Amino acid sequence: GVHDFIDEWISAPYPSQQKDRRIILDGLSWIEDQCMEMNGQAFSKLDSEKTQNFCKQLIDTFYFTIPTSIGSQFLKRVRELTAIGYYTTPEGMKDLGYVGNTPLAAFKGPPSSILEKLK
Repeated sequence: GVHDFIDEWISAPYPSQQKDRRIILDGLSWIEDQCMEMNGQAFSKLDSEKTQNFCKQLIDTFYFTIPTSIGSQFLKRVRELTAIGYYTTPEGMKDLGYVGNTPLAAFKGPPSSILEKLK
């Protein structure tokens, strides 16, 4: 799943992944601290409704208003990695309508309506 992709990504020895490792690990600690402060309990102990409300509050507060915070960096990067991880799975590719590298008998070019927009 996506969590395995993110775990593998941040475990890689390459500089960009090591930078992400720090962002993700610091962000997970930050999530736990914020959850204790806002809800008085660990993130893993929240029920589904409280989890959704907590995440929405974090995004509203940190993702848009404090772009340089640890929380904002974490939320942005984990969102990107989640999308990458999901859309590289068979389910994600199906969701995109990706059919793979299939040969065409002929290439007719883009529709004329698209070509008109390019003029």
